[in-house]
Amino acid sequence: QISVSVWVKVDEARQSAGFVGCFRNDPLNGGGLGWYLGTSTTSTSFAFVLRGSGSGAAEQLTDTQTTYTEGVWYHVVGTYDGARMILAVDGSVVRSTGAQSGDILYPQSGV
Repeated sequence: QISVSVWVKVDEARQSAGFVGCFRNDPLNGGGLGWYLGTSTTSTSFAFVLRGSGSGAAEQLTDTQTTYTEGVWYHVVGTYDGARMILAVDGSVVRSTGAQSGDILYPQSGV
């Protein structure tokens, strides 16, 4: 279980940029291990990425409602209770899913 909260101001858009987390990209092992809260693969929205032990590949929850503006502060929150992932921006839940379950899978080394 995890809850992580950040206040963030993006000065330059970047794809899959983690603000905070413990994640290693691993294309041969379901896309990655661990978790991070940051920007999405599109680089214009926020994302919460996580891989649980009861699931296949890592899940990326992408905020499809908010396109962030560079230089503006946002409050971004990601939570996972072992069964459900939630992504919230500025106090509103923007995405949730039950696609992940179980303990968070972490890399054995190389983080």
